[in-house]
Amino acid sequence: MVKDNKQNNFHVYARVVPLVLLLLILAGRVEADPVSAERAGNAALKFMQANTGQDREAGSGPLCIAKVFAVPGETQPVFYIFNLNPQGWVIVSADDRAYPIIAYSPKGSYAVTDHPPAFDAWMERIRREISKAVENRSEPLEKTRRAWEQLDGP
Repeated sequence: MVKDNKQNNFHVYARVVPLVLLLLILAGRVEADPVSAERAGNAALKFMQANTGQDREAGSGPLCIAKVFAVPGETQPVFYIFNLNPQGWVIVSADDRAYPIIAYSPKGSYAVTDHPPAFDAWMERIRREISKAVENRSEPLEKTRRAWEQLDGP
């Protein structure tokens, strides 16, 4: 009888362990993913419309994306920079482990060069932190999940 219990336990473990591992893998995939340029662009527009009133200003015309810069990481972009038309810019994370909106301005346009050294150092720190979160497969904070959900929604 002792032998039968060991065999039964083995069969239970042989069935349960792969199922648990599969669920853990799928749960991790559901929690955090790379963000496409299209999804990030939609988030940028929705954020700017909701937070700056730019799309509602008289004579400003519809807000749209004029230019996109992808800041590369090792295997995928780390964040996207969107210049908007008629004006403004938004920096959006390229992975939903990180808070979606990194920086923005309702005025002017983003230039790839000629930044103050402190700005470049800050952006490099953001790039490293997002890259590290992706590499470590970190789980996003609840605040981050909610922010992405709000920007992804209608």
